[in-house]
Amino acid sequence: MEDSAKQERDLILTIDDDEPETVSEHHHHHHHHKKKKKKRSKAQKVFLIILIVLCSILVLSLITGACLYFYMFGKLNHDTSLDGKTDAELGISIVNNTVVRQGDASIGNSINVLGDAEQYDDVSKVPIGGISLDDLPEEVLALLDLNSDPVTSYLKDGADQIENFVIFGTDIGNYIGKAADSIIIVSIDRVHNKVKLISVARDTYAYVPERGGYTKLAWTHMFGGAELTLHTLNTNLYLNLRDYVRVDIKQLPKLVNLIGGVDMSISQTEADYMNRVYHQRSSSTVFVAGKNHFDGDDVVAFSRMRKSDANDSDNMRTSRQRKVLEALLNKVKSMSYTDYPSIIREGMGLCTTSYSNTDISGLVWDVVMGDYKVESYGLPADLVEWKGAYINDLYYAVYNKGYASDAIYRVIYEDLYVSGYDK
Repeated sequence: MEDSAKQERDLILTIDDDEPETVSEHHHHHHHHKKKKKKRSKAQKVFLIILIVLCSILVLSLITGACLYFYMFGKLNHDTSLDGKTDAELGISIVNNTVVRQGDASIGNSINVLGDAEQYDDVSKVPIGGISLDDLPEEVLALLDLNSDPVTSYLKDGADQIENFVIFGTDIGNYIGKAADSIIIVSIDRVHNKVKLISVARDTYAYVPERGGYTKLAWTHMFGGAELTLHTLNTNLYLNLRDYVRVDIKQLPKLVNLIGGVDMSISQTEADYMNRVYHQRSSSTVFVAGKNHFDGDDVVAFSRMRKSDANDSDNMRTSRQRKVLEALLNKVKSMSYTDYPSIIREGMGLCTTSYSNTDISGLVWDVVMGDYKVESYGLPADLVEWKGAYINDLYYAVYNKGYASDAIYRVIYEDLYVSGYDK
């Protein structure tokens, strides 16, 4: 009995001793669990605040970026007439990176030549007449690509990283019926990190299938605007041009003045011409051989200069135009990024282009921000043999289009071009 009672007491004591510990332990774990919950809740709040701040910054950045984008490109005149045009409609004959130059095999014994387009208000009335090959000057006949066999050349992989378009300079307001005073092929070469400028002579003797005869390249812009000039360049020189930027030359001074003018180095002959002939300036600045600071009016006068002396030529004139373009590009690249929005906005307002806002913005950003070397050429003088000749009393720059095309491809594509003329 005694033993039984003792065991019962021991059991009660054991239970009494264990219970507080168990209860205490329970409370301790419960309290610890509550603390953990509080810590997690604070972490979640901090994370949520950071997320809200980041989202707000992102939204504000997008709104600011969109406003800036529409501000910069809001004045752009987008020509949608070329949207969706096929290669055939634009005269592009390159298929699978293969260039086949056919020559003038179908020229026959005579050629059709259009009359002086600048003498007609209605260009549809410009006459066309045939001229016998026997009546062409011998030096012209020697340069025409007559009855030659097709020559096949190739572009290598990676050639699509090089983007080509054309800049037309015209006196616009209403550009219809206006000749292209300046025609410059621009090649953005992302493979070799170069921007290449190739002026094409406005007097180039070019065949226009739509009119069934030959005329000056610049006059094709009178007959059918940018699209016809693109088509003529593609068909005559076997190019792949789809896009253009047309600049209103009369408005160009505004852009030049907006960036504070440009520094230009000119020859003594050019300085004498500017001092003698150019009277549009309101100031009495005297131009000198060497470095001069040009404002907008100076730039236009310089780029349009013709016959500054007996040795001046169309090639020298186009060289001056490329020089101006390069000076403008270098000036813009040297300016602060904060100046770009207003400069781009005003610059785009002077242009009409086949590029969309998105495409032109990417192109502008690429050129301005990229570390590109600029190269400059004139066609034909810098690239192929040519002759200046009068045909039906009109002056033309005549050269072999196949050789000229080959020379252009060598400049634009460099080691990504395999010429069939090397065989």
